[in-house]
Amino acid sequence: MPDDRTRRERRDEALIRAAVKVKSWLSTLLRPGAFVIFVAASLFAAGALMKEAEFPRKGVWDSGSPALYAVVGFGLVTYLGYVLVIWGYRGSLRSKDEEGQLYRACRDIASLVERLTSLHRDNIAVHVWAVRGVRGVKRLERRATFVPGDRPSTAIVWRKGKGAIGQCWARDEWVRADLEELQALAPTEQDFYALPREERFFLTWPELRSTEHYKAILAWPLHGGPEAAPGVVGCLSIDVQETGAAVQLDHFRQNHRAVFADHIALCEAVLRGK
Repeated sequence: MPDDRTRRERRDEALIRAAVKVKSWLSTLLRPGAFVIFVAASLFAAGALMKEAEFPRKGVWDSGSPALYAVVGFGLVTYLGYVLVIWGYRGSLRSKDEEGQLYRACRDIASLVERLTSLHRDNIAVHVWAVRGVRGVKRLERRATFVPGDRPSTAIVWRKGKGAIGQCWARDEWVRADLEELQALAPTEQDFYALPREERFFLTWPELRSTEHYKAILAWPLHGGPEAAPGVVGCLSIDVQETGAAVQLDHFRQNHRAVFADHIALCEAVLRGK
């Protein structure tokens, strides 16, 4: 199967996938009831009881002994874990509040698109994406979404420049992707790879096939402040599963942008942490 991604693109996507897995693993340490913290606390408690009872013998707990160092180590891990859990819990509460605000913004924008176009509500979805990661492994991570029904998920790494939202991030401007037109231009794998990479949004053939249920996508960049978070901090996207959606989204963008300007401002404020 042809794959015209560059070596750097393949490396970046592999690094991003690895970073996501590491982040997911580390996040378990921040959750109340984390198993690792439970084990450390149990070992610390057991060691402290054994030291108090001088079990199996007093000499085991003399100053400088490995057993004493082990108990102290478990105590430090337990304390650090406690701090991490408290920090993670507070972050979880803040994140839920922010996601609630972003979800309501997505829902309201979906309602506006339905009211101001001829598109059907069941075919409209709105998402807020945030730029995540450190230099070299940055990606777009979905923070909130409004989807009226079940949709198949995709395992695509949305890095800078990839897909409509990746192009929105890279160009720092609104981007419309007419996927219905792209699918018509490239009904076969050979036709697809014959197109310039820019015209197919740097997607691979399997990635296009996994997103063929989308007909059009419209994305806006979300900006940070001039000091703390300059530049693009994320993007808002509208995707539609309905024939002729690209024309309708163009009409919405050109004639009704002012009606959802406040929603864009809210999303930007949340992503900036304000």
